[in-house]
Amino acid sequence: MERGFRRHIGPEHRPTRPGGAGAGRSGFRRRRCGSACGVILAAGAGWVCILLGMRFSPVARIHLMITFVLVMCGVAGGACFGWLLGGRVTGVLAAVAAGLGAAIGSFLSRRHVAAFLRPDPACDRDPVSAPGADPLPPSVPVPVPVPVPVSVPAVAVGGYAEGIADAVLVSVATYQAAAFPLTAFGVSEEERDARRGVAYRVCAHEGLPQAVRVSAAAALEAVDEGVDPGRAHAAVRALSLAVYDQRAAR
Repeated sequence: MERGFRRHIGPEHRPTRPGGAGAGRSGFRRRRCGSACGVILAAGAGWVCILLGMRFSPVARIHLMITFVLVMCGVAGGACFGWLLGGRVTGVLAAVAAGLGAAIGSFLSRRHVAAFLRPDPACDRDPVSAPGADPLPPSVPVPVPVPVPVSVPAVAVGGYAEGIADAVLVSVATYQAAAFPLTAFGVSEEERDARRGVAYRVCAHEGLPQAVRVSAAAALEAVDEGVDPGRAHAAVRALSLAVYDQRAAR
């Protein structure tokens, strides 16, 4: 008898378990509807902001778009942190609080943002075309300055000659050290040729005093022979004495 009664009862009158398929489907539907409602509300808020911003100036529109972005970021961030910390209710409360905080902060700072974004009219104004501005005076030809010959004092000339003489002494002494090394294979041929070229270029300078020039030529000749180290040493010593005499004569 009980079996027959169950057969006559339709499926719509049969009891369902609390944790059955019906409860799972209804929960999934609620979550899907909640997500869709959130997306629709966010899109609607964005379109409302855009439509309202069309009636304002470009600065106000920029500030409105910044406010919309800040509010959306605050809502998303608050929802994520709240859901991680306390579940759905905490996520909703955190999202609402973060969105309201971002909106209120942006509303309170609207004047500062507008002043920062608004261009300065004084920079865009043309001083000539501005009303009440004085016209520019006609261009006056400016005379080209004529260079005045400057006389170089004797002290500067003497110091310049002393510097060249010291450079000649250093270059010749370096060339002597490369031509007569302390060891048999201490200096390569490339290095010796390089030091020789430097010594000849420095000794050929036009500002070199005559006495130092003659002593440098004798020293280079003695070093170029490469036969007698004593003669080369004596020639370099004579060059150093000539440089010293040049400095003492001043």
